Amino acid sequence: MSTELLIYTENYERGGGNKFLLNVLKILSGSFSEITVATNCNGIFYEEQKNLPNKVNFVELNLFSSQGISFKTTKWASGNIQVRRLILGLVRVFTPLILLIQAIQMTKFFLQVRPKRVIVFNGGYPGALSCLVVTLISRLFTREVSISIVSMPTPYRGLGKFFARFVDKLVWKACTNVISNCKAIENSLEQSRGLPKLQTNKFIYTGLEDIPIFYEKYSSKKPSEDYLVLGYIGRIVAGKGIWLLVEAFIKLHEIYKNLKLEIYGEGEDLDKLIYKVSELNLDDWILVKGHYFGEISEVLNGIDIFVSPSYWEGLPYTIIEALRSGVVVVATEVGGTSEAITNGVNGILVPIGSSQSLFCAIESLINNSQLIEKLSFGARDTYLKKFSYKLFEEEIRDIFLC
Repeated sequence: MSTELLIYTENYERGGGNKFLLNVLKILSGSFSEITVATNCNGIFYEEQKNLPNKVNFVELNLFSSQGISFKTTKWASGNIQVRRLILGLVRVFTPLILLIQAIQMTKFFLQVRPKRVIVFNGGYPGALSCLVVTLISRLFTREVSISIVSMPTPYRGLGKFFARFVDKLVWKACTNVISNCKAIENSLEQSRGLPKLQTNKFIYTGLEDIPIFYEKYSSKKPSEDYLVLGYIGRIVAGKGIWLLVEAFIKLHEIYKNLKLEIYGEGEDLDKLIYKVSELNLDDWILVKGHYFGEISEVLNGIDIFVSPSYWEGLPYTIIEALRSGVVVVATEVGGTSEAITNGVNGILVPIGSSQSLFCAIESLINNSQLIEKLSFGARDTYLKKFSYKLFEEEIRDIFLC
């Protein structure tokens, strides 16, 4: 078996990384005669697999993976911090051995598929170890390899930083180019990990296909007369700032009784969140919906203000989806968020880690329907000028097909 293009990722959670992969794949699928998409088991979720083009060969690999061990440990030992730290520490100690095992696995896989070109979707950086291994193996087989990074890179930590720096240098020499979806990621790679900007590096703002049925509706999205609905869409984990949002909402709801909060997503804090809402007797006002499998614009159709309270982001897909739907965004000024949101134009930016700032930003909108309407126009306008699918498609074609 020989394939013209190999696309690889290792992934364990729903999010923007796979959405970016699927968008790129859709654009390139008509230009390569044979495409193989390879992942860890369930790396592309069932509902996402249905969106794979028919001509694509989809392969799930049984990986011995440090990322997989870490993910399972986080779920299994979420209530025991000491056990969790012990296992994750051991994983870090044995990282060189795991890298060697994966190198053998991936070499065998490369000999089977014999790709002519490779795109590795890391998510963040360094992301999963296997993504780095695939990049290095591609170089070994003298193939062009591109790396996609759509979340902020993590800084070096502990004694493992010496090995990580060594691997980084090898990866940077191996890759043809690095593609990120915002300037903040590109800058952070250099600042936090000392990785220079390659001349071939590209940053491309994620573009989303428009939804014609919403053109007229979202040219201006007016708030409901009965309830003002806040919305959160993302992983239910502390790092996404979900508890800051809940804290701000509780204070707001004490003053504004026509306020509701809808929360969509899954994650290690989901059960804790459901319990907390019930304990506070706020089940009718904080609606925890779980993961939504349909078109996200259907959710955004019922939201007046989208809130992104995260501590750590690249440029979230959900913010771009909110802009496309003409929904006002209140977001923490983190990562590349300020590249999409401009205060007073299409939303409000607040400092990281402050529930009081979230409270004040949301309160400034509650009794000001004219401001919501103005920012709604701005949101839709930003999407059309900066995040349209047409612009995204042109840039992807320019990188991979020219």
